[in-house]
Amino acid sequence: MNNILSICIPTYNRAEKLRGCIEHLIPQIVDYDIPIYVSDNASKDHTSEVIEELKNTYKYIYYSRNEENFGFDYNFTKVLKMSDSQYSWLLSDDDRVVKSAISDVLSILNYRSYDLVVLNGGQLSINSSGDFDILGRVKNISSKIYYDKNELLVELGWHMTWISCLIFCHDVIRKGQFDKYQNTSLVHVGAVFDYLADKDISVYWFEKPCLYGISTEILPSWVDKIFEIWVYNWFELVNSLPLYSKEAKFECIKNHGMQTSLFNSWRSFYNLRKLGYYNYSIYRKYYNYLKHVTDVPLYLLFIISIAPNFMIALSRKLTKAIAKL
Repeated sequence: MNNILSICIPTYNRAEKLRGCIEHLIPQIVDYDIPIYVSDNASKDHTSEVIEELKNTYKYIYYSRNEENFGFDYNFTKVLKMSDSQYSWLLSDDDRVVKSAISDVLSILNYRSYDLVVLNGGQLSINSSGDFDILGRVKNISSKIYYDKNELLVELGWHMTWISCLIFCHDVIRKGQFDKYQNTSLVHVGAVFDYLADKDISVYWFEKPCLYGISTEILPSWVDKIFEIWVYNWFELVNSLPLYSKEAKFECIKNHGMQTSLFNSWRSFYNLRKLGYYNYSIYRKYYNYLKHVTDVPLYLLFIISIAPNFMIALSRKLTKAIAKL
């Protein structure tokens, strides 16, 4: 069994997505004997049966099931700690690894030691030639080694919230303060930057897209907690990181809202208002944080938050009517 790299997949109630993820992986890793670790957060579907089937096609699959659902952060942490490899790739079951990525990653890991490897990735698109392509989330940053923790936080901190882009060295998993960041939905980000804070860092950034998402859901599963996670938790976590500059923290915080398009324009808040996830109560609750995650003026956020329901409904009808013209 390969002791350099393992793939760690947390899962919950997504048996068929998990099947697809592992079936996509096996042809890519079989020649390298890379182990796959799966931590099941007490799924109520047929996840365990899927794993038993897959074990018949690949012998290096290791499965553990929690007695109850302990939440995202617990399961992310647990699956990483199941691995004894030098490096562990945390992979979501609804993301897919590009076919060339395994050999690329192994070449990177065999070249020298790193605290962390951060991978680019994005969504599938069709290019001008009609072929499938992956548009990387991170643009205009060439592959390089980060030695400055503040530079890493500013340039890639927002991107590192995507669990599948992270490959951890075993020392981060063994010594990282994962317990400190439980119940934030961002344990992987907090533990990594906390670990890097007081050391001479060596983090490799690989610009070539190595993975892509396959989710067809219109809204993410966490949309009902979008302000709790991506305004309050995100601000508090990044702002609490030790030994990073205040300027780097604040730039990182805002970069997430802007780069991911969650809060990059007034239309983002308007759409959340139409869907029922943004209102005056939310505006008041997160008033002191909103200016840190978006450049949209607070007065405009206030106006959107109090827009009457009939105006929202009317605007939706007008939007549909205009689209048909």
